[in-house]
Amino acid sequence: NVTSVPSSASIFVDNYYKGITPFVVQNISVGNHLVKLSKTGYNNFSITQYIHEGANNLTAFLTQTG
Repeated sequence: NVTSVPSSASIFVDNYYKGITPFVVQNISVGNHLVKLSKTGYNNFSITQYIHEGANNLTAFLTQTG
């Protein structure tokens, strides 16, 4: 489950577009994955997230540019 503040950010996992927050990303293998969120007018958010088997949650707090 990926959420962001504010919502409606684009989600990329390992540089592949997955959807818009809030969104449940399916079929991700266990291990480290690069998660990026982007939204116009906000700085990009990027983190290497270890994905465990079962439910995983990530909330990103985006900061405005400028």
